Amino acid sequence: MLKSISQYVGNNLTDWTLGTNLFYGYDPGTINVDRIIIKDSGGTPDFYSPDYLEKRIQFLSKAEDYDTSRTNLQTLFDLFVTNRTGITLPVVGTGDTWYANVIEAINAPYDLGIDDKMLFNFSCNFVFKAQKI
Repeated sequence: MLKSISQYVGNNLTDWTLGTNLFYGYDPGTINVDRIIIKDSGGTPDFYSPDYLEKRIQFLSKAEDYDTSRTNLQTLFDLFVTNRTGITLPVVGTGDTWYANVIEAINAPYDLGIDDKMLFNFSCNFVFKAQKI
């Protein structure tokens, strides 16, 4: 599902391109551009419905400028707050098709401070309540 969410972001926010300034699973750390990293933060399966999953996702923004980092993450946050029900996520490769019934924000974007590369970091977290279709 992480790849599908990342592709959804890339499809809907034209300033973000997978592999260039939008990454999933890790921060390459070797690039010198503002970037968004989308990470898997665990989830809760449903014993009675194996195709249903409540997946926790962290979005992390890194930029050389405080306001840029915050604005980048706020744009992404707004995408999922505005479109928070009934989203069919894009299929990536031979992966599953996921339908996000509900996308709930756990928190608004917040400041994580400056990292060891002197980049400003902001984070927000969501729960994707989704099922395979």
